[in-house]
Amino acid sequence: MLHAFFKKYGYTLIYLLVVVLLLFFFVPNEKKHYFDGDVKAFHDSYYWKIMSSMAVGIYLLFFYFLKIYRNSWKEIGKSTLAFAVVCLFFSFLFQNIFMAFLLRINRTNTCELILENYVITHDDTHYLIAKELKTNAYIFDKEFFEVYGKLGKKSLHVNDTLQITSKKGLLGIRFH
Repeated sequence: MLHAFFKKYGYTLIYLLVVVLLLFFFVPNEKKHYFDGDVKAFHDSYYWKIMSSMAVGIYLLFFYFLKIYRNSWKEIGKSTLAFAVVCLFFSFLFQNIFMAFLLRINRTNTCELILENYVITHDDTHYLIAKELKTNAYIFDKEFFEVYGKLGKKSLHVNDTLQITSKKGLLGIRFH
């Protein structure tokens, strides 16, 4: 009985296991190398451009095979509509996984080193804010403590200056 269950649902279970592993291990592991603001800025400005470019490339291959194996334009139109719906479904459903793969691709090659100076503007036991000196950009406790922990500092106080070296990756996103 158990053998019949795995024979019937084995591929589905493997698929779900892979998706769960990607969501709970791969995605958080990739995002920990980035400040949340950098990931959000990349997502807002480039994510959909990259994903739509990939979808158009895949569609061109798909259309080529459709043209070879389908005779009528009606069948090609139906297949194109189905392809578009499937692409939109997967792009929304697996958005975090696709974004993590793009972040991983970004880290494959370092294009530039960036030295940033942050001044601690607010510090207490529950909350910390740091301001970058050149751009006046702020980072907050959650993302700052990830980098702060890597630096091994014992304590931070208001007006302390902390230098953080970042790298700019292949896709232009800075990471630590």
